[in-house]
Amino acid sequence: MSTSGDETPDLELFSAWMRACWARDGVALLKGASDFASPGRESQKRFLTYALHMVRQCILGNYGADPLVRLTEGETVFLSKFQKYIHEKNVVSLQSLLEEAHSDISGNVNAKVVFFDLSIQVHILLRKES
Repeated sequence: MSTSGDETPDLELFSAWMRACWARDGVALLKGASDFASPGRESQKRFLTYALHMVRQCILGNYGADPLVRLTEGETVFLSKFQKYIHEKNVVSLQSLLEEAHSDISGNVNAKVVFFDLSIQVHILLRKES
């Protein structure tokens, strides 16, 4: 399941973001939106691509396609607990939201607004029962 021991810096950001979205922690979401807006557009787009990758890996793991799962050791540990929140009733919407945010960032929309809005919508989707 793991591809290497090298961890991506995006894992820490992604896991903290998902925890804040799940908890409906407005302060953490606002801070996250500010932190997200700090690096350049290319870094923001890279993170959104990483988030899409993680959502896809959750679905592969949920449907028993373990040979197709490509994760580091740290990602495997995080997703072993998190992947149950990504399921057939929210995965398509999550993917669309992440792709739309990527497009908005590419189009030079304010990153802080994009990420805060995305976070609120992700919270709603994570709370959707499977």
